[in-house]
Amino acid sequence: MTDAPARIQTKAAASMLGISPRSVQCLAAQGLLPGAAKIGKVWTFDRVKLARYIAAQEAETEANGACLRKISTSAARRGGFVPPLGASKSEKAYELAMQKLLGAGGMSNSRRFGGKPPPSSASKSSRGKPPTTKGS
Repeated sequence: MTDAPARIQTKAAASMLGISPRSVQCLAAQGLLPGAAKIGKVWTFDRVKLARYIAAQEAETEANGACLRKISTSAARRGGFVPPLGASKSEKAYELAMQKLLGAGGMSNSRRFGGKPPPSSASKSSRGKPPTTKGS
């Protein structure tokens, strides 16, 4: 027989899983870790069942063909964030809004006003004034 205990506590389970002890506790509370039992206020785990769970997760990951993108060195200098491929709708909307706001920096008038000609100076001068009616 081995000297290893049949049950381990949260810290050892976290070490096996490679996650924080708090994450282990949350997963156990949700019933996602096999062999987990809360004895009093302490979570304990069946070492063998946890090892099988890890092996099953590894097999599932390999079967699904999970491919992790490598972080480029330039991304690592920026803090390790690698943006997803393709811009999302919100990113596109942000870029469009910024182009409109900063449009004076080299954009043509037709692009600044969505392909329409810019408002004439006459219409600018009448802004804010009430319309005049004939006969009054």
